[in-house]
Amino acid sequence: MNSKQLVMDTSVGLLSGVMRVVSAISTATLLFPLGLSKYFLTGVTIGVITVIVPSLIGGWRNSIPYITWSRDYTPIFLFSLVGAALARQVPESQFESTMIAFIMATTVTTGATFYLVGRFRLSNLARFVPFPVVAGFMGGIALLIIIQALGTLAGVALTPSNLSLFIIPDTAAHWIPGVVFALVMMFGGKLVRTGFYRQIVILVTIAIFLGILQATHTSIHDAYLNGWSERSVDGRLPFSLYAITAWDSDTLFQLVPHFNILLTIVAVSLLSILMTLAGLEVATRREMVFERELEDAGIANAVCGLLGGSISYQHVANSMMNYKMGGRGRLVPVLTGVVGRVFLALGWGTGAIGYLPLALLSGLVLYAGLDSAKTWLLNSRRRMTRIEYVLLVSIAVVIVIWGVLLGVTIGIVIAILLFTINYSKLKCIELRQTGKSLRSKVERPSMEEEILRRFDDQLRLFRLRGYLFFGSAETISETVMDEIRHHESTTNLYVMLDFRAVSGIDSSATLAFSRIFDMASAAGSTIMLINMNQQVKSIMSRSVENFDAGSVYPDLDVALEAREVAILSSIEPHEKRPHSATETLRQYLMAEEDVKALEAFFDVQDIERGEILFNAGQPANSMMIVDAGEFEVYRQGHGGEVIRLRKVLAGAILGEMGIYLRGHRTASVRAIVDSRVFVLDDTGLALMHETAPDLALKFNRFVIGVLAARLSHSNNEVLELSSSS
Repeated sequence: MNSKQLVMDTSVGLLSGVMRVVSAISTATLLFPLGLSKYFLTGVTIGVITVIVPSLIGGWRNSIPYITWSRDYTPIFLFSLVGAALARQVPESQFESTMIAFIMATTVTTGATFYLVGRFRLSNLARFVPFPVVAGFMGGIALLIIIQALGTLAGVALTPSNLSLFIIPDTAAHWIPGVVFALVMMFGGKLVRTGFYRQIVILVTIAIFLGILQATHTSIHDAYLNGWSERSVDGRLPFSLYAITAWDSDTLFQLVPHFNILLTIVAVSLLSILMTLAGLEVATRREMVFERELEDAGIANAVCGLLGGSISYQHVANSMMNYKMGGRGRLVPVLTGVVGRVFLALGWGTGAIGYLPLALLSGLVLYAGLDSAKTWLLNSRRRMTRIEYVLLVSIAVVIVIWGVLLGVTIGIVIAILLFTINYSKLKCIELRQTGKSLRSKVERPSMEEEILRRFDDQLRLFRLRGYLFFGSAETISETVMDEIRHHESTTNLYVMLDFRAVSGIDSSATLAFSRIFDMASAAGSTIMLINMNQQVKSIMSRSVENFDAGSVYPDLDVALEAREVAILSSIEPHEKRPHSATETLRQYLMAEEDVKALEAFFDVQDIERGEILFNAGQPANSMMIVDAGEFEVYRQGHGGEVIRLRKVLAGAILGEMGIYLRGHRTASVRAIVDSRVFVLDDTGLALMHETAPDLALKFNRFVIGVLAARLSHSNNEVLELSSSS
């Protein structure tokens, strides 16, 4: 660290410490108001301990070094409610220890909750909070900071009923200097280019204040009474080891009725720290390990609670003010804690805080609030849609009027609704294909392929994707039902729904699928469900009354084969011809004498079930026509598993490419049942070309026709896929 940065960090750390101590004094005022003001110094002690412990632990463990911690107003306010109730319920001699015990129990419980949430890696939930909610939270906090700072400057709470008081000359004279100071801090740095600009402004402000007091012969005490400086603290603070002195059986008994408030404070604090961490990550533009940050906050609060301190955690406004003033190192939070420790030990009396003008202390808070409001409420507009920005502003307004918890809750609910609406508009049907591009991995004889081509338009495949709920499922339902409704053919329409890319489904979505099944049944159409995982299948079977488990297929190939078998089974008997090598040759070569002549060049081989016809990697020097039986074309996977490429039926051909290209077999073939093949090797093909060139020409046309049919199918698949994308 260079000397300039050391000076920066030292000045920022000392100033941060003074501001946190002043904040501790305001905490005491909020914690013990009016009739409980006799416990003011106890409240200051609680506030100062809350400065010391997290600052020192944070300075040691912070992932972003300059981050400082601060207490949250909401728990302090709830503590004050419990204090008011305890003042009525317990003897005066027990009040202080009982109140401290409640604060300790709540702070330690909150620390344990923070630590466990971080330890079990539940903190990533904060990353799923939409940006408008985070920005709205930050903007609302910024507005609360502004309101509080203006009220402190004016000496009048900034409420709708008190707005008229702010324009009274005497009141305006108090808050205008603080506003001017905040604006100079915010915009003056653009004119005066120096890294020490803000420190210079602070020193000049103090000098002006002291000069005015000197010129007007005003004492520090009178300055405080007239609302120009902060309240001084007289006397040594009453610190003792509260973990030992505050607990007994009577104290525990008195805390039981307030257990619900303890849980409320823990819940609010957990929500606040998650939102704060998300806001810090965005504000600092540095990725934070939420688990570690929560564990650190848990340790700090547990230690702080045992010593009698209150709840605190990483603070956005304070941390960003440290950064803007030039603080970059761990010295910033460490000195913040050291200042608090000195204050706790010495009391300081009237010798320090009273000499700091209110325009400076509250003006710094106002500056942090204004700068944060500019960042979150104005600059955020450029990075979001109009409706997201309306949500952001709405959250900020609700936080100001009704509180943080309600504002964030409403924001998350609205964000979920918007997400649901927008997600339901996404294209949940990724692909639509027909039979023109879809065939099973069954190699059929050409006569069967011709039959199946007549039914190409009687198939629809829809690939579904995403999480299916009532919104997205309605889109699927409307699309599929529209296909069924406008299907004009008298033949059966097959609708395949592919669930491979579906991550999940809820019960509300099953209503849409029920309507699909009902319409399909009425129209005589067939619904086939493929690649459905067990969870989706279980939900569908429980929630859809007309769900047919027989309509579920493990993959697309099995479903396509089942459809093809159903179509071929429905064909009139006179259209069916026996499948054999001779019939295949007869279909292409036409003349019976050509078929007879061609058979002379083939060898007939009988293959037993399970026997390998050829293996991948062997020389490809022959082709086969299946005369009877079935074969499986397969490859071995890296793990030794068998991957079926296709099934070959009687009448289909095998290995036709190898005999022309003279390469090696790319896959293995084995018999599924006892089979028979006609085999033509390269020697037989050469002899055919030499002795019967006309016959060889017809045979070559036969092979070209088979290859052309396959190529045509591939072209149809490419065209349909490209038009669907």
